[in-house]
Amino acid sequence: MPPRKYEWISCINFRWKLYLRDGVWYGDGRPRRGRYSLGTSDPEKARRLLSELDAAVARREQNQKTNQATEKNQPIGIQEGWERFIENGNRPGFLLGHSPATTKKYRLMQRRTSDYFFKRDIRWWNQLTEQQLVEYGKFFDGKLSPRSIHHEIVMLISVANWLIRERLLPPENRLYLRLRKPEGSEAFCYSESQVTAILNHCCSRPKLRQLGMLCHLLSHTGMRLGEALALEWEDVNFSQGFITVRDESFSNQPSASRRRVKDKCTRQIPIAKSLRELLQRSKPKSSSGLVFRSSSGRPLLQNNLREQFRDQVITPLAKLMPRNQRKAFSSGRFHTFRHYFVSQCFIKGVNEGTIRSWLGHSDSRILELYRHLAEKDSQRLMQKLNFTGKAKSE
Repeated sequence: MPPRKYEWISCINFRWKLYLRDGVWYGDGRPRRGRYSLGTSDPEKARRLLSELDAAVARREQNQKTNQATEKNQPIGIQEGWERFIENGNRPGFLLGHSPATTKKYRLMQRRTSDYFFKRDIRWWNQLTEQQLVEYGKFFDGKLSPRSIHHEIVMLISVANWLIRERLLPPENRLYLRLRKPEGSEAFCYSESQVTAILNHCCSRPKLRQLGMLCHLLSHTGMRLGEALALEWEDVNFSQGFITVRDESFSNQPSASRRRVKDKCTRQIPIAKSLRELLQRSKPKSSSGLVFRSSSGRPLLQNNLREQFRDQVITPLAKLMPRNQRKAFSSGRFHTFRHYFVSQCFIKGVNEGTIRSWLGHSDSRILELYRHLAEKDSQRLMQKLNFTGKAKSE
């Protein structure tokens, strides 16, 4: 009786399909263990070789499990843990991935924390304790803002907890540390006269006129610098009186060309009268393309603009300021216009919900970081209040 062309054989470790193909016997353990040629046409020899194959595959799988267990028990370095955490966030926005700006911030934290702990001979995440986090905060107190220190300690705790969830760190290495979130803001805010001086300084110098228009836009809309530089003329609707700040995180365009907003939400901002007139005068015949661009039509670089603003606007104007204002004014940057915009909106009586919609913030607590009330404005608002009605004259 001729041998069967295939049969199922249960060996010591696994069950295999033994079959004949083109005169050669094969052992098939798919889908998990693959298919192997036994290199013989003799059925009895094929069975002996299949037993040897079964033992070899079992040894290999056991070695793999041992290696995986050993790898899981290996301590993970501070630098490597950060790297895995950042790489995990490298995915599209609809999958809750990190934005390029967030990734950049995490990279900065990765370098700073890794350098700090390396110099103190703390190389592994399982060496981190709550006391180490306290020492980290004490070291950078006075070197970084309280808000930055708070954020970095919170991120260290978050990365450690993520490593535990991914089974890269034992659960006993979970970190607990009670923190008080810093309230308010010590950031400098321009005064109305200082913004006027900046705009006049730029407009009176032909080489700075585009920079002046940018400052005018930022101070009258509260937009971030990146949002302003990504603005296109099609986003400026003069007939309806709105500027649209577009978020294209979930569009079908290539990822590199998408415009992104920090809060991932498109919003509209009304155009103030003086800004409308300036934009209409500056609008080219072609109604497309970027509002702010180089003479060759290319996008402007943020770092170059920041350097130009600091060296050609802030530094020379600081010398003209009263002595007690020079140091504070010298710290002014493009983002300071956002603080100025919010403060002016509050002073002029714009309600909080409207300001949040213009800024693109859903959390009202964020506005507290931007609101600055000068002493004279505080006094003026107080004088408007009437607590008792019209008092009778004595």
